[in-house]
Amino acid sequence: MHARTLHAPARDGTLIPLTVIHHKDLELDGDNPAVLTGIDLPEFRPEMLAWYERGGVYAVAHLRGGGAYGRQWHEAGRGERKEADGS
Repeated sequence: MHARTLHAPARDGTLIPLTVIHHKDLELDGDNPAVLTGIDLPEFRPEMLAWYERGGVYAVAHLRGGGAYGRQWHEAGRGERKEADGS
């Protein structure tokens, strides 16, 4: 397996970290089936091995509101700002 962190822009232009996991030999050409979530942490999940072997991609968006990127990142995902990243 191969994991990398990419960044995707939110509507306000903030770059949102995105962990992308796929088979190490997979060419990411835009035709791969993908699952995107914003609620999981990147982790080894044995049940996903068949997905990766068949060309699947699993991505986790690290949305604002979590604590991994500091207090400002956490505060930016609370209250009225909660949906700024996801839709």
